[in-house]
Amino acid sequence: MSHSIHPAHTFLLQEGDWSASGMYYDHRGYATPITGQACIRHEEERWLNRSTMQLETDHPVSFENIYDIEPLEQGLEATIWETQHASLGLMMGTLVIVDDALIMSYSAEGGHYTGSETLRRIDDDHYQSWGVLWQGDQKISSWTARLERYSVPGR
Repeated sequence: MSHSIHPAHTFLLQEGDWSASGMYYDHRGYATPITGQACIRHEEERWLNRSTMQLETDHPVSFENIYDIEPLEQGLEATIWETQHASLGLMMGTLVIVDDALIMSYSAEGGHYTGSETLRRIDDDHYQSWGVLWQGDQKISSWTARLERYSVPGR
């Protein structure tokens, strides 16, 4: 029996606009609500993920990144990506599809910071995300978020 290697994933593998809400945890485990957005667009040579995340505090703090993703080649389940992070510098990562999950691991140039994020597909318009950022063996932050697709170009 033959199965698709990309089982109906819509986040990153299809263009779309997504909202996110969840919780951010600092190195002590202190929780702060977060909101965000991701805008996914596909070009011939690359996919772009323009993402923002905001810590919902009395004085909101925002992060913005543009992820440059190498398109998945037909029949493959993994690819690479990079982004220029305002605080951590150049970050390079991998993305692999495992069943209903997109699993990303990454490191900052020099290897001082590493991290991972897993996004589990709930349905075409919803994903659940869990992630963590490390400096050596010390947790810097972690997060969990629910993503909801609210727009698809051309629809």
